[in-house]
Amino acid sequence: MIPMAFLTVYTVFKIVDLAEIKGLKETNFRELYKDYVGNYAIIYFEICMAINYFGVGVTYVIFFIDFFKNAFKTTGVLYSLLYGGLSLLVIIPLSLIRRLELFIKYSIIANILTLIVLGILLEYPLSHLSYENVDNYADIIEIPGLLGVALFSFVSPGLVIPMRNSMENKEQFKPTFLIVIMIVWVIYVGFSVICCFGFQQMAITQNILKGFGNINEYFLLIQGFYALALVLTYPMQLGPLFEVLENIEKIKEFLERNQENWFYKNSIRIAISIMIFPFGIFVSKFADFINLLGAFCFFIIQFIYPLWAYNNCLGEKMAKAEKWINYSIIALSFIAVLLSSYHSFWSFIYR
Repeated sequence: MIPMAFLTVYTVFKIVDLAEIKGLKETNFRELYKDYVGNYAIIYFEICMAINYFGVGVTYVIFFIDFFKNAFKTTGVLYSLLYGGLSLLVIIPLSLIRRLELFIKYSIIANILTLIVLGILLEYPLSHLSYENVDNYADIIEIPGLLGVALFSFVSPGLVIPMRNSMENKEQFKPTFLIVIMIVWVIYVGFSVICCFGFQQMAITQNILKGFGNINEYFLLIQGFYALALVLTYPMQLGPLFEVLENIEKIKEFLERNQENWFYKNSIRIAISIMIFPFGIFVSKFADFINLLGAFCFFIIQFIYPLWAYNNCLGEKMAKAEKWINYSIIALSFIAVLLSSYHSFWSFIYR
């Protein structure tokens, strides 16, 4: 988690510097990278972005289905279909929201709700801490798969530029982002370590909120708070995906021709929301799914493209040491993509 946090900060700073050079006010990745990586590489990047944020949408549907199942104490495929349909009643309207400024301003509410959930979840492991059998926790074979989840914890290119440009003092973005990442790192690592020592005697499912109902009387409250936090963040999470798709030339032309037609104007967003629905029902291995997303997409989006474009942008103006540091991170990220994707794929299929 330490190198992932450090590398995330490093690459986000490069994204911001590149956006400053280009004079961008929004996160338009085609405008950000096209002059430095080539058209084919941009297409591949946008495919990774689409898979990435589509997968994020699937995780939302998985959570909402689990929430309804636990709330009404039901199981089975028919109930999954029913609750998936109910989740669409939430997700489709949220996907139609185009002005994300409101959600950026009030995202603090989602953060507070998430912290409350984490605090309640910690009650059980804190009261059952045990330091026995600690030699069983680390398994080096699992490290490649864990890379995907570690990066998923910090991935952040989608809203970096508009968030920076929304600040009154833009020069404060970098130190603020660094502080935020460090706080998030402490929360992630602290929560994980406490759970490792406190849940030794319990079989916890891949999604802790799915398997927590039997041991905490506030379970539905926990899920309710977390569901509200997800609602408040969903438009921001899917925003980059819609941006990528709606900027494809032919789709962009179609949407511009049909600006006055509400259904055509929002057809891409409605279609994507409906496509997310079956994946949310039939993807049951939540953790392995997140690992695979992180391994295959996030390394490319977060580490490889920003540094590749940055090096090509500045060229000979860069110090040789910085250039080779960037190329070394790109090479290591490429190796991590191969190892982690291979491990996560087979875990997802066979585990």
